[in-house]
Amino acid sequence: MRKSTKALIAVLFATFLFRCSTLAPWQSVPSGQQAEYGRIETDNMLIQFLAFSDDPGICAIAIQNKAVDYPARYAFILDEAGREALRGAFDKYERWKGIAQENQTEISKTITTLDLQQVYNRDGGGWHDAGDREVSIVFRSRVEDNGTQSFSLALKPSPRYSRRWFYRVYGGDSLVLSDDQAITFSDFLSENALKAGYEKAKKKQDVINMFN
Repeated sequence: MRKSTKALIAVLFATFLFRCSTLAPWQSVPSGQQAEYGRIETDNMLIQFLAFSDDPGICAIAIQNKAVDYPARYAFILDEAGREALRGAFDKYERWKGIAQENQTEISKTITTLDLQQVYNRDGGGWHDAGDREVSIVFRSRVEDNGTQSFSLALKPSPRYSRRWFYRVYGGDSLVLSDDQAITFSDFLSENALKAGYEKAKKKQDVINMFN
């Protein structure tokens, strides 16, 4: 083997080790039986709210583009702090809506940006960690020429895609919720809604455990 070839291999190997050392550590993902306890459908998106039998305080917001099979379904994982942060953004949405209504204001403004764990589901093989993503929560108020006013809330993942060795997860589709859907979305993040979902998942797990 030529010295130049050996040198190139050494450089590539060193680069590989450096890239591995700079990757964010793998995070845990929800486990046990999962159960859907809520859903919202937009024109092109299906949003499912999932609870897990082994993780009573965790929910997943799973997102699937209904028009295409790729990218694969992905989800954002929310613990109690994450749910409260997102519900806080929805509370601010309601307050800003009141201001916009009172002043007939047309505006698009970011409420907050959250760092959320993203996971992906490939070929039904369970959830896999894909690192954190920034998700901006955007308030939108529109005033038509006839004076009619409408409101919406957008969840916009950061434009960059998550990358790991051997696979990529894009999941860059923005979710645009109507005013009614925004209220429903916030309700599904409540403690009572998640508790009901957990009980549903736990029941599924208990039935599976009977087959021993």
